[in-house]
Amino acid sequence: MVIPGFDDNINIKGWAAALALFFFTAAAYFNAPKGDFIWDDKGLIFNDWAVQQGGLLKYFEPSYLKSVPMEARGRFRPMRAFFFGLDYRLYGQKPAGYHVTNLLLHFSCSLLLFFLALKLGLPGPAALFAALLFAVHPAHTESVTWIKNRSDLIAAFFVLASFYSFLSRRDLLAALLFLPALLAKEIALCYPVVLGLFMLNSGEEKPAAYGRRLLPFALMAGLFLLLTSVYWRKEGELAFTPDAQDHFQMIMVSLGFYVKLLFAPWPLKAEHEFEPPFLWGDPYLLAGLASAGLIGLLWIRFRKSPYSFCAFSIFACLLPVLNLHYLPTRLIAEQRVYLASVFFCL
Repeated sequence: MVIPGFDDNINIKGWAAALALFFFTAAAYFNAPKGDFIWDDKGLIFNDWAVQQGGLLKYFEPSYLKSVPMEARGRFRPMRAFFFGLDYRLYGQKPAGYHVTNLLLHFSCSLLLFFLALKLGLPGPAALFAALLFAVHPAHTESVTWIKNRSDLIAAFFVLASFYSFLSRRDLLAALLFLPALLAKEIALCYPVVLGLFMLNSGEEKPAAYGRRLLPFALMAGLFLLLTSVYWRKEGELAFTPDAQDHFQMIMVSLGFYVKLLFAPWPLKAEHEFEPPFLWGDPYLLAGLASAGLIGLLWIRFRKSPYSFCAFSIFACLLPVLNLHYLPTRLIAEQRVYLASVFFCL
C-alpha cells in the first residue's frame, strides 16, 4: 500500500496494518452479511425514488426535498442515500451486499485511524493498537451491522480523512472533505470544534492562524445548519413533561451512558429505556456528573496534555447527542458513540 508522501517504512506499516485490520474486522463481524433489513432500512432504500434512479445531484432537487420517504424526512443525509443507490445497482434487494458495504466502510475508517494516529505522533505499535481497538470495539455493533446507520460510518470516514489532511496542512482538501461528512450525518458539525481543540492543545499556531484555518469549516457548518433547518422534522412527542432538573439529569445520564459504553460496552441492545426523573444516586447520572467534573478539571489544570485533547474531543463529539435538545424517538442510542470512539481509541 503506497501512501503519497509516506516513506517506504510507513508504506510497509500500511500494508501490515491493512491486513491486520481486515482480518480482525472480518472476524468480529463475520456473521453480519447474514443479517436482513430491519426497522427503517427498507423504507430508506426502497421507498426513495432517488436511491433507485441514482445521481448525487438528485438529492438537492426541490422535487426530492418535497417527496423524501418518511424514514428520512427532516434528516438531510444525501451521502447515505447516494451510497444506498450504488448498493441498489449492485445488490438489488439482497441485504448481504449492503452489509458488506458497511463492513468495508468500517474497515476503511479503522485504517484511516491508523494513519491518523501515526500522523499525531504515536509509534507504530500504539497506532495499530488504537486502530484494532476501533475495529473490534463492541460499541460499534449497531453502527456497523444496522444498514441504515451507514451514515455514522460515512461521516466518520470523511472526518478522519479531513483531519489527516488538516494535519498535513492541506487546508483546502480538508475543508472539501468536511462537506461529504456533513452530508452524511449532522453529527459532523462537532468536527470544527475538534479542530479548534487540537490547535489550542498543540500551541503550534499563532492566535491569528486559528481563525484563518478554522473559518472555512465554521462557515460550512453554519451554512449547513441554515440550509437544513427548514427540513428538521419534529421527532415526536415526549412521553414525559420535563422541567429544568429533569433536563439536566437527562443530559448527565446521557453523558454517563456513553462514557460507560466506551469503557464497558455491555449489555448491548437496540433499545435503552431512560426517562426522567432519575434518582440522584442513579449510576449513569453519577457517571455523567463525574465525567463532566473531570472534563472541567482537565480544562483548568491540564489543557495542553494530548490526553486532554482526546477527552475534550470525545465530549465535543457527544455534545450533539446528549439531549441538550431532546431526541424523543430514542433518547439514547449506541450508534451515536461511533465518532466519539475515534478519540477514545486514540
